[in-house]
Amino acid sequence: MVLLNTYSELTHVLLVSTVPLMMAYVTRYIFGTDKLRPNAFEVRGLNGVSTGIIHCDDAAILSQWLKYITDNIVGLTNLQVLIQTHLD
Repeated sequence: MVLLNTYSELTHVLLVSTVPLMMAYVTRYIFGTDKLRPNAFEVRGLNGVSTGIIHCDDAAILSQWLKYITDNIVGLTNLQVLIQTHLD
């Protein structure tokens, strides 16, 4: 969704994307190779769904987002393994 003010200037962009995190992975460009998007990443689900490229303001915010997302991916994957081993 793009909201425009009366002067037709871009003021706000809101895009919601749902990606199943179980067995998902995070992609990044090789550090230093992309001068336009140095603090960007993408989350891809096992089923091929993608978030698109997510841009962060600085490296600290990027690092925090990557930690939160990978912690959730690892937690869900470990939970699935635990459930499967108890079912067998």
